[in-house]
Amino acid sequence: MFCLFLLFSFLGKAQTLDEYIQIAVDNNYGLQSESLEIENFENKKEQVRSLKDTKIDFGYFVSEPETRVGSQRAKVGVGQEFPWFGTFKAREEIVNSQKEEKKILQNLSKKELISQVQLSYYNLYKIQSEIETYKEYIQNISLYEELSLKAVETNNMKLTDVYKIQIKKEDFLNMLAKKEQLLVLEKRIFNKLLQRNQQDTIVIPTKIEFKNRIFNGKLLEENNPIILNIEQQKQTASKNEFLTTKENKPKIQIGMDYIFVDEIKGMQITDNGKDVFMPKVSLTIPILSKNYKAKKQQYQVTQDALDLKKKEQLKALEIAYRKAETAYQNAYLDMQTELKKISKMKEIIEVSLTSLSTGDVDYLDILSLEEENLKYELKYTEKEYEFFKNEVILQFLTEK
Repeated sequence: MFCLFLLFSFLGKAQTLDEYIQIAVDNNYGLQSESLEIENFENKKEQVRSLKDTKIDFGYFVSEPETRVGSQRAKVGVGQEFPWFGTFKAREEIVNSQKEEKKILQNLSKKELISQVQLSYYNLYKIQSEIETYKEYIQNISLYEELSLKAVETNNMKLTDVYKIQIKKEDFLNMLAKKEQLLVLEKRIFNKLLQRNQQDTIVIPTKIEFKNRIFNGKLLEENNPIILNIEQQKQTASKNEFLTTKENKPKIQIGMDYIFVDEIKGMQITDNGKDVFMPKVSLTIPILSKNYKAKKQQYQVTQDALDLKKKEQLKALEIAYRKAETAYQNAYLDMQTELKKISKMKEIIEVSLTSLSTGDVDYLDILSLEEENLKYELKYTEKEYEFFKNEVILQFLTEK
């Protein structure tokens, strides 16, 4: 009962691929950094909504000009410039568009991370399957080695044949050791992707269920973040072009001047020494500036360039999609073929083992059959990995 409790506790803590992906996403420093940058766009909105600094000037009359109500001593002026109507909104829309760009890039980074975790997980599964295949084969060799030693004692087999079996065993023990080292390395890589300790336990199932899925290549333009990012960049350029139109409008400045006036002593005059208050309105008109036209043309060219870039990128993605789709389907067909070969080879081995009791087949012949079956099983494992790898690529290309 205690052992069962430990077993169920372990199984309860076993994690699926989706759970590993979530750990990687939650722990990734790059995604966390990009989230902070996205939040920072709220501060940028405040900046673009801000007016220019208020202008305050002060002047002192060295030669005090005389007026009817007294001499002017000093002047204070205050002015504030306002952009054309709708400029603030145009600036804010640019910030929103840039924020969307950053979100799309973050999603691209997230998808790349997920693909890396998936590929590493499937590679672990592949190496683990290969190790189990080698262990099973070595177990068979050990059995045949034991039987052949008994056959030598009864003079039914040569000692040199036993040595050949032992040499084969050593070769495959060496291959097994290399695979086990590779498994340790891949586990470290996997834990590194999850930002965990390299010694943390990784649970890989002995069998992963799969099905031959149908992907839609038409979703490349609709879902792929690389294309979506180019589209968003184009929108940002369009909004910058609109902002340039707004900035090419007159700017309004509203202000006032306050002039300090001294009294004329010894005289009774209406408003004697009364200070002067003068409201002001001014316009800044960009009549001679070619800057705005150049900027507007720049953003138009940028949009045209992005259109061409999108077409080129879409073509490259379509080629990658077709290659992955073909490799995906071919891997599936190859897997079915290898399964048939494995099934047929096991039947041959069973028949050979039956014939062994009559003395018609020796252990080396059976080992050759076992080795051929091993090649089919390893090839099946390789094709299974190819299947999963190209499925990951197709998911990256077509899914959000």
